[in-house]
Amino acid sequence: MVKEIPEGGLYWLRRCRGHAGWKLEWDQDDLREDLALVAPGGRKTELRLTELVANGAFDSLGGTIEWRGRDPARPDRLIVRVNVANNADAGGPDISKLAVVRLTGTPCVVAIVDPGRGQNQKARAFADHPMAACISR
Repeated sequence: MVKEIPEGGLYWLRRCRGHAGWKLEWDQDDLREDLALVAPGGRKTELRLTELVANGAFDSLGGTIEWRGRDPARPDRLIVRVNVANNADAGGPDISKLAVVRLTGTPCVVAIVDPGRGQNQKARAFADHPMAACISR
């Protein structure tokens, strides 16, 4: 834990080592978690998962990030799980989505895979094929 500010709502920031020189900045603010990537050269990019994947709903990130690429020593994409609060069923389980992120150029979310049969395989297929354009809203 790098920073925690409990006054006025819970906020925390964690910095973690990623893979192949990448670093992660994982933060929570108002029950919404997000992720920023710091490239080996130091350039930081906010992924905007709360906005793009959770559409502003409460969310939490899964505990594992899958780094992918032809050369394991130089990943060029990753997959991260985003658990989104189910607004339609307040007592029901979260909706678990997978975000596929391109690491080349300016990192960005290029695909969001909704829950369902074969979700992991679908996310890997997106990650292992030529990258689509960044999702923007």
